[in-house]
Amino acid sequence: MRVALQQYQDGTVGMRGAADIAGLTIAEIMSEANERGILSNYDEARLADDVDALR
Repeated sequence: MRVALQQYQDGTVGMRGAADIAGLTIAEIMSEANERGILSNYDEARLADDVDALR
């Protein structure tokens, strides 16, 4: 979890990549990121990418 969220925060991976690394769903990793206060760099472009990946 820590590695996944650090890579997300660094911009190395998107939310989907972080979820894959942590073995969680996107919703679960988003919840964890939100609880830890690191969703600030989650912008509309990344959201669109994640929505596309879920389709």
